This record gives sequence, C-alpha cells and structure tokens, in this order.
Amino acid sequence: MVPSFKTATMIDRHHVRMARSGLGLSIRGLAEKAGMNKATIVRIEAGISVRSSTLAAVREVLESEGVEFLSCDQT
Repeated sequence: MVPSFKTATMIDRHHVRMARSGLGLSIRGLAEKAGMNKATIVRIEAGISVRSSTLAAVREVLESEGVEFLSCDQT
C-alpha cells in the first residue's frame, strides 16, 4: 500500500533540528529570524517544553524558508 502524506499538525524538537540543519541555519540564525533568544532554540532542540506560540513562531520561520512538515498516513 502506498502511504499518503498530509501537512503535520504538530512538530517536535527533531523536526526543528532537521529543518534548521537542512536549511543550513545555525541556532543563532534561526533565533534571529524568529525574533527570539538563541537559548530558546537550544531549549526546543533539547526537548525542553516551550510555549506553543513559541514553537509556532519557529515553525512559521522554517516554513517561510521553504520547509514543509508532513505526516504519513499508512492506512
């Protein structure tokens, strides 16, 4: 069976790190684009809880740079 993909509703620390790395962005570079402190990106990538609005802001920046977050339905 062929899996189908859709836009992911949630992202986690692994998504952020892989997307940032794929774009060639440093932690500092992502933090600057998102208008936040570098320590916040470090916290996200370490799996430390942050506000959902903070994660949404990071996601918005990554998507504006061309990243697509997908999830796979294997039905």
